[in-house]
Amino acid sequence: MSPCLKGGGTPPRIAAMLVLIMMVWGINIPVVKQIAGVMEPVWVGTVRLVVAAVVLSICLWWRDRAWPKLSRRQIRLLALMAVLMVYANQLFFTSGMRL
Repeated sequence: MSPCLKGGGTPPRIAAMLVLIMMVWGINIPVVKQIAGVMEPVWVGTVRLVVAAVVLSICLWWRDRAWPKLSRRQIRLLALMAVLMVYANQLFFTSGMRL
């Protein structure tokens, strides 16, 4: 059973990680607003997407020491989701920050 479920509260390490995540998430908006003032939204979205892909790839490799085996259909669907759900979101988000 998890220590969180025993009524002992959140372990300090997890609480610290959650606070760090909230800080990074909170800093995200003003930083993007500043960057959007000097770069085109397409480039801001592209840089953010590439940085996220590299960081997540490193985390995935570090955890499993292998790449997941994906079918061609899964790769096509992942690419479609990356473009529509991630990159388009970044473009709209960055464009909104320029207003």
